[in-house]
Amino acid sequence: FIQSNLSSSYIALSCAHGLLVRASQKKGTHTDPELDGATISSYDYNPATVVLLGEFCKLLVSLGLSLHDYSARAVVGMLSQNRELALKYIVPAILYCIYNNLMFISLANYDPASYYILMQFRVVVTGVLFQVIFKKCLTRSQWLSLLILTLGCVVRQAGLVTGVVLDGKIVTVAVQVFCSCMAGVYNEFLLKSGSLPVSVQNLFFYADSLLCNLVWLGFEGNVFKALSYESIRTTWS
Repeated sequence: FIQSNLSSSYIALSCAHGLLVRASQKKGTHTDPELDGATISSYDYNPATVVLLGEFCKLLVSLGLSLHDYSARAVVGMLSQNRELALKYIVPAILYCIYNNLMFISLANYDPASYYILMQFRVVVTGVLFQVIFKKCLTRSQWLSLLILTLGCVVRQAGLVTGVVLDGKIVTVAVQVFCSCMAGVYNEFLLKSGSLPVSVQNLFFYADSLLCNLVWLGFEGNVFKALSYESIRTTWS
């Protein structure tokens, strides 16, 4: 019952996330020739600021949950005794950093329905990775479900005349699929192999995520712009 409610909540929140991002877009004044002259969506706010604030909020929630279950001294002790986890969580943090930032680009190129249909290919890749890494054999029904999902993704992307076009938009989604699947599998491996509570392990993960997003902004040269009062005010408004 609890697992069913959690899964339903995750699906609802995920769909709402995409719809809200799409609703927050504005129409650009320039056109894309690949889209037959259609206007390109953009944002009034800095998407990198949204990602950064999201990771910061997750870190605060994880800290609150950790302090709810353990004393501050116990949390600090667990963190200091397992510092090597900070290095291990760098990998999924980098992958999710790429995934989260590319999501805004993908939702500017696709409508939410098309985007989530294409992103369902994550289930296929994750199923294969689980069978290879965790030695979990999928049933015939599960393989059939994965095949149907794959066909749905291919049909959605394929044009009636030109066929599948390997353009920048589908490559962006493909990178997202790869990052999401690899990060999810690796993150589960760390959670199952570690002895720390999940909330404490998440402290390492979200702290690394903050660091990765700051590095991302550094490469873009937008650190001060993303953290400026005006950018944060625009995001919250």
